[in-house]
Formats: sequence, structure tokens, C-alpha cells
Amino acid sequence: MQQLIDQATTTTTLVTSPNPSNIGQSVTLTATVASGYLGVPTRVVTFMENGSVIGKVALTAGQAVLNKTFGSAGSKALSAIYSGNSDFLTSTGTATQNVQ
Repeated sequence: MQQLIDQATTTTTLVTSPNPSNIGQSVTLTATVASGYLGVPTRVVTFMENGSVIGKVALTAGQAVLNKTFGSAGSKALSAIYSGNSDFLTSTGTATQNVQ
């Protein structure tokens, strides 16, 4: 008899610091992936700016951190996409970075 187990849902939260930032200043993007089920999500988070990939970082203890420098002023639409694995479903977190 084979037992099917559903993948657990996840929630991805994206936080940037500092926000706002200045042109050329390093900004830390922190994605936290959590699940209400036992276990910690593993694999990779893909960071995106306005729909373009700016980095891929492996999760460590449920977090992925990317440092980014923005070269122009304005509001930056950022997202962190958790790729999921055999145990956990994908999820996406978003944030807006204001660059002066």
C-alpha cells in the first residue's frame, strides 16, 4: 500500500534594511520561509527586482540573505520566490525598496 503525503504550505516574508536607502548604499534583503508543519523548508530563494533575477541564495535555518546596491533612485518592486521541494510548496514574498 502506498501512502500519498501532501506538500506543506509555506509563507515567504521579504524584509529590506535600511529602507529607505541612498543610491549606492548596500541594502540587505532577508527572505524568511516558514511553514506551520514540522520541519524547516530547504532549497533556494530567488530574489527579483521588477521581474528580473538579481540573485539566488540557499536557505539556511529558514532564511536567505542577499546584499544589493541600487544604482538609481525610485521605488523598487522586489520579490523573493521560494522554490519549494518534495515536502514544501512554493511561496512568494514581496517588498518595496525606496531609494533616494
